[in-house]
Amino acid sequence: MKNRISIFEKVKKERALRASTGLSKEEFFAQAEKFKEFYKPQLYEINENFTIGKTIQNPFEALFLMLYYKKTYTC
Repeated sequence: MKNRISIFEKVKKERALRASTGLSKEEFFAQAEKFKEFYKPQLYEINENFTIGKTIQNPFEALFLMLYYKKTYTC
């Protein structure tokens, strides 16, 4: 099984984070600390033998992808 590659982990520099999310590192991590209190990843169970759907377990990565999507695909 291959290890999952995270785009969030690849963004190391301030400039790349600001370009991706619109936030500085300081702003991002301040928001992420608040966000992780409310983010509850789940797997959806169909029956006792089968689950469907994968969620992002890391709240920092989830917030990053939400901000990236919002900045990239909305006006």
